[in-house]
Amino acid sequence: MLFALLICTAERIAAEEVGRQVQLEVFVNDNPTQLIAGFVLLNNKHIAARRQELEEIGLNPRGYASPDQLVALDELPGLAYRYDEPGQRIFITAPDELRVTKEYKVSGKPQESLPVQSDYGSVLNYSLFSSADSRPSARSFALNGASATLDARAFTPYGTFSQSGILRASLNDRFEALRLNSTLTYSDHESLTTYRAGDAINSGLAWTRPIRMGGFQVQRNFGLRPDLITLPLPAAEGSAAVPSTADVYINNIKAFSQEIGTGPYRLSNLPAVAGSGNALVVLRDASGRETATSLPFYASANLLAPGLFDYSVEAGLPRLSYGTSSDTYVTKPIASGSLRYGISDWLTFAGHFETGAGLINGSSGIAARTGSFGVASFAVAASQYQNATGFQTYLSYETKLWNVNVSASSQLPSVPTTTSRR
Repeated sequence: MLFALLICTAERIAAEEVGRQVQLEVFVNDNPTQLIAGFVLLNNKHIAARRQELEEIGLNPRGYASPDQLVALDELPGLAYRYDEPGQRIFITAPDELRVTKEYKVSGKPQESLPVQSDYGSVLNYSLFSSADSRPSARSFALNGASATLDARAFTPYGTFSQSGILRASLNDRFEALRLNSTLTYSDHESLTTYRAGDAINSGLAWTRPIRMGGFQVQRNFGLRPDLITLPLPAAEGSAAVPSTADVYINNIKAFSQEIGTGPYRLSNLPAVAGSGNALVVLRDASGRETATSLPFYASANLLAPGLFDYSVEAGLPRLSYGTSSDTYVTKPIASGSLRYGISDWLTFAGHFETGAGLINGSSGIAARTGSFGVASFAVAASQYQNATGFQTYLSYETKLWNVNVSASSQLPSVPTTTSRR
């Protein structure tokens, strides 16, 4: 009890040395914030507040790290204030640079995902086909053959096993059974990761050549979250002098309406479709006065939203002559991997590697949005096999002209150079 009393006394003495604490109603740029904040009246007749308190009333005192650090209002450039002592109010005038930008997500907050449920079961998909020749002279039909394409799956809480194949019969061959893919798959919805054992197609980018293989694969699967938007969406920024309503039009179609408070604002995740378009933000205040801002944009699936990470890693044996009676696996193991990372709204990094059977191949590239016109991609690859070294460059550009999507690419390999060894 005595220890707690000593602490309270020390805090009171420290507060008296700094100044007197008051609770004031806050007005920012002559607009009521409907908030009461704590301020400190310093001994030099200036006013200060803690950084966290200033952020709660919409101010952004840059350069102060600790949330409990005391900030003198006179030290903030461009800020002015007036203290109304009888009314216990403070009127603050601050530029947009010192105000917290309020962000409104147009797409809305996704609903909480329901817990994933799994059970035991099976399914069989099939497709039957047969053909025959008509012979008018003999007034009969000659059967050429028949086939059945089957796709069977058995699912459990521990994974899904799938098996596909073709059964066919012809006049020359009595019966033939071809195995296509045999795969055991398990997906983790929390980490958006899919694990695959068996037949698969290795990862690849625009400048690589995926192959079929049998082995193990681990990859990011955004398809497990249909509500997740992976491409960066456009955003609109501005400032409202008075409380207003913002109406957003995408390609002249109203898509969103939001109440906007005073100060700087940011409308993020505008619902845009892939390709070029135009977003129109109409700001309307209580008196009916309107301010329109046009925002051309370009959205592309080749870009990842900032912070998103996409990857795939696999290892196994290459598969040749898929879907034929000569189907086989090469007994030389290979490994490969691909990754993409969204650095910013306009820049995405990509990389790829391959190794096996004496070959080492690596490449890296970027995809960058060129304003509202399109997306440019560039990549460089290098490989080495035995004593030969090769290089490759890749360049592409996608845009939209007169409502037509246009894409052009160039993939140029260099002549391999041979290194002689003595």
